[in-house]
Amino acid sequence: RLSDHAAMTDTALDLLERLGDADWHTGPSLSAALGVSRTAVWKQVETLREAGLPIESDSHRGYRLERRIERLDAPAIRRGLDPAIDVQVLERCDSTNAALAGDGFAHRRAVLAEWQGAGRGRRGRSWTAPPGTSIALSFGYRFDVGLPRLGALSLVAGVAAARALTGLGVPGIGLKWPNDLVADGRKLGGLLVELQGVVDGPCDVVVGLGVNVWMPPGAARAIDQPWIDLCTLGTGPERRNRVASALIEALDGACARLQNEGFGALKAEWSDLDVLQGRAVRVERGDGTSIDGVADGISERGGLWVRVGDGDRVQRQEFSAGEVSLRGRE
Repeated sequence: RLSDHAAMTDTALDLLERLGDADWHTGPSLSAALGVSRTAVWKQVETLREAGLPIESDSHRGYRLERRIERLDAPAIRRGLDPAIDVQVLERCDSTNAALAGDGFAHRRAVLAEWQGAGRGRRGRSWTAPPGTSIALSFGYRFDVGLPRLGALSLVAGVAAARALTGLGVPGIGLKWPNDLVADGRKLGGLLVELQGVVDGPCDVVVGLGVNVWMPPGAARAIDQPWIDLCTLGTGPERRNRVASALIEALDGACARLQNEGFGALKAEWSDLDVLQGRAVRVERGDGTSIDGVADGISERGGLWVRVGDGDRVQRQEFSAGEVSLRGRE
């Protein structure tokens, strides 16, 4: 499989844009349009296939992508957003979080990538985004408040993403503590928040958000848990720019609300989307130990409350996102 963004060439991405209409394109026509040989066209088709994209081939009709997709486009995403929000779309990168931070932090700036080759999930897990199949987005925001006020930021970002998708007509969106978007009991996306600042502020924050848009089996081979995509829920890859714009707008608004009102004003909204409330869970700690209990909502700091024990020995314990991972338990 492809291991770094350099393997996804500009020619391959140009080819994907032409195949994105889901029509048949002959080898000679693609060769002429891209300015490369027919052998080079075939090689770039194989590059896209290796990334997990289902491309059909026929000796007479040429090549065709299984379904229509929309390439990410900064002007289209920016349309309708506050003009003060900067939007940048990269053809490819290792990580949108790293790209945003590496170029010098900018307040209210969004960076997206058509191809992300080495993104990071929680607890060091890798996350890749084959071209055309997902939203790989990082959003930068500068808070005047200090670090203690921002402990629940990943939960706030989750509420924002869930509300944005619901507003686009995506049904059944929920949140799994601390930072997963879910639908139908399967993972739809995830968040990773990186903070840098001082106790009294200011703090620079990068919110990384990944959402599955259309994940054909080959593109989803790196996902190690049950998953779902927007396409299955009725919103296909031909609306990626609209989805990206809605997510950026929601993240920007949620950050402003957290700054002005604190997490207390958003806690009830998160609880409305909580898919673990009242369910038996197993909390796995970083040291390899685990605790069984019943999820009992979230704290004012964004931690997870778990009822542990039986009968009159039940205790309510709080776990923070930095200490544990969580899996639903039958």
